Amino acid sequence: SLVSAGRSIGAWRVTAGTVSVLRPGGRRLLDTTYSHPAIDMAGLLNGTMTQTLETRPGHEYEVSFAYAGSFTTNNHDKGVEIRAGNVTRTQWVK
Repeated sequence: SLVSAGRSIGAWRVTAGTVSVLRPGGRRLLDTTYSHPAIDMAGLLNGTMTQTLETRPGHEYEVSFAYAGSFTTNNHDKGVEIRAGNVTRTQWVK
């Protein structure tokens, strides 16, 4: 199903473009089927998503998730940006 900017998927908010929610057993991604819901960030328009986590000073947190690029598009660079306070980290997959 297609989700547009301004709408949410659970705790994640689509902030630009559109994303597609891919359900298990649905559309095949390349030669792989998936067993968990996935998000295609290139819905009709390339999408971005955000989630805000409540934290407390002095505590340590670990955030984990999986992501992969779709190499069927012209833009092969895929990235994720994580911000905490005034610290930003960006990771790219080529």
